[in-house]
Amino acid sequence: GVPARLTRGLMSAADAVVSLTQSGADTCGVPSRIIGHGVDVERFKPTEDKVSIKRHLGIQCSFTVAVIGRIRPNKGHGDFVDSVAPMLGERPDLSPIAIGAALGKHKRWLRKLISKTDGRLKHVEHVDDIRPWIQGVDVVVMPSHSEGFSLVVLEAMAAGVPVIAAALPHMSEIISDGENGFLYPTGDSKTLSSIIARLHSDPRLTSEVGAKGAISVRQNGHVNKEVQALNRLYLELIGSVKTSTPRYIPAGHQ
Repeated sequence: GVPARLTRGLMSAADAVVSLTQSGADTCGVPSRIIGHGVDVERFKPTEDKVSIKRHLGIQCSFTVAVIGRIRPNKGHGDFVDSVAPMLGERPDLSPIAIGAALGKHKRWLRKLISKTDGRLKHVEHVDDIRPWIQGVDVVVMPSHSEGFSLVVLEAMAAGVPVIAAALPHMSEIISDGENGFLYPTGDSKTLSSIIARLHSDPRLTSEVGAKGAISVRQNGHVNKEVQALNRLYLELIGSVKTSTPRYIPAGHQ
């Protein structure tokens, strides 16, 4: 959305402004450099043994669809439940999962969502490492009603997991609908349901879309691309001469 007055004041006083997406640049109100986030594609990569990962996580070897993120209405969990609840009776192997914390009044709301699925919605409140959960599920849904940037989408795509995302303005910059993922009108649970059903019924399509997503992130969403673009901007601002090519180094490594 349009930045608040304080944010606009800070941006106007800055030597440079970075936007994560073109839609963000269009609304920020000042000239900006577009540098999207990236992910470590060696850490989030496709697995050849999804069954073992599911077993380790305590997930039955079924078709698992997950939403990852803090649980609250504007994150779209209600749309997600409305999309899967009518399907569960005819698809006993379909397992919906919500991974993320539900705080305060949202705990009661979550219990209502679980009851809508007759207890089939699995809630995982806290995980130390999201990577195996992303690798272990079959589909990731990003149903948010508003979002500046969704890193989970890139992480899932990098891991070869097909993503179904609400068609927020910037999502078309990441996902080509029907090619490396799927987009649906924000809040449209019926369309979301039809896409989930299509993937559930067509394992080959699920695999193909996931593979294309992994390729697109490796080519365009690698964290090194973000690091190098930011480094170039910093060097331009301080007037230095580039002496080396920076690269992402995982935490804990020198």
